[in-house]
Amino acid sequence: SIGNVEEIKFPWENAKAKFDSALAWAFAAKMYDFWKKNMDQDKSAGAKGVLKQMKLEYPNKIYLYERAFKRFRDEEFDPYRNKYFLDFFDHFICKYPEYHWLEYRQKEKMFKD
Repeated sequence: SIGNVEEIKFPWENAKAKFDSALAWAFAAKMYDFWKKNMDQDKSAGAKGVLKQMKLEYPNKIYLYERAFKRFRDEEFDPYRNKYFLDFFDHFICKYPEYHWLEYRQKEKMFKD
């Protein structure tokens, strides 16, 4: 017997992740949306720069936000088209309704080109 084989998961599905990590992923989608619309998709922009442009303070554990934002910015994941991320985001907003303001997409336009 080789042992248990774990299915590879997306970063936001990490079983050991805590609330801070989930919030960083949800917030990174909002940051990515702002970056695409307002910062000419500047590939050198990081989370701190985007937050500054959004006129928001740096959250605790900024490295979590930086890591998540860079993965969206560098097109590893598309928060508009990745079904698994969309499911995660919807679940996060249902579980923590006080963060509904993080909504970054119009659901009727999600899959239109």
